[in-house]
Amino acid sequence: MDKLYDRCFGYLCMYSMICFIVIAVLIVLLIILGVKHKKFDKKDYCLLGLCFACFLGAFVFFGSKWITMHKDYKLIENDQYEVVTGRVVGYHKSQYFENGSTEYSWPIIEEAGTNVRITLDVGNTEWNKTYTIYYLQYSKLGIVVKEHS
Repeated sequence: MDKLYDRCFGYLCMYSMICFIVIAVLIVLLIILGVKHKKFDKKDYCLLGLCFACFLGAFVFFGSKWITMHKDYKLIENDQYEVVTGRVVGYHKSQYFENGSTEYSWPIIEEAGTNVRITLDVGNTEWNKTYTIYYLQYSKLGIVVKEHS
């Protein structure tokens, strides 16, 4: 359980830091443009608008990720996590390397006894093996608790 808490807290901190950096960069940009140009022309407003739109988009994206992780963090504090026992039937993402190796992530778990499939952010899984996994409801972040033979 501590491992799941650590993963969630790590992501929460990362998204918090990214949101803080985005806001800080936007403030610095506004200060620099304000000091450099006492008088703004059309080109400056276009540049400022474009930068603001980019930073706003990044803030909304990472802010929504932060909200998701914060919801899960509250669930962890109350020991309200989901448990699934199932077999890995595939992977949502794969990455191929120049040396010929392949790394798979986001396993698709088929719950034992049903045909229900769920995609989770869990590491250290292999095809066609059965695992018991604790995962968080909103972010689908999980940890392997037990491998079944």
